[in-house]
Amino acid sequence: MDREADFGGDGMAKLSNRGKAQRDRGIRCERKYAKELAIYGFKRVPLSGAAGRFSPGWSGDLARGSGIIQRIEVKHRKSAFKSLRNWLAEGDADALLIDTGGQDPALIVMDEDVFRRYLDLELPDLVGQEAGGQP
Repeated sequence: MDREADFGGDGMAKLSNRGKAQRDRGIRCERKYAKELAIYGFKRVPLSGAAGRFSPGWSGDLARGSGIIQRIEVKHRKSAFKSLRNWLAEGDADALLIDTGGQDPALIVMDEDVFRRYLDLELPDLVGQEAGGQP
């Protein structure tokens, strides 16, 4: 094995172009949704992937200080989750509950438009809190 292929001349591991491209694509996606969800108080958490493993305050790609949903993890996948979309469409459902057989808590998956309608219900409370009103 040619060590020069995996390491630079100084012995340091090189950052693969593929990894950088994936990271950059993920950051673009996080920024897009941070901008779109800013009305609900969400902001992008810089370094959430690296720092989030060591400090809970840095976890989640998008975060806000109040509301029922306070942290969102953003995943960018071009054609993944086909089964989830098919299951939602099968029953013309607003949400999908995935039971893990009691090993872990169930997961709830919903379309973005349903998620935004849910956040819209919280919006008056969030605006009241910012204005100094009671939640």
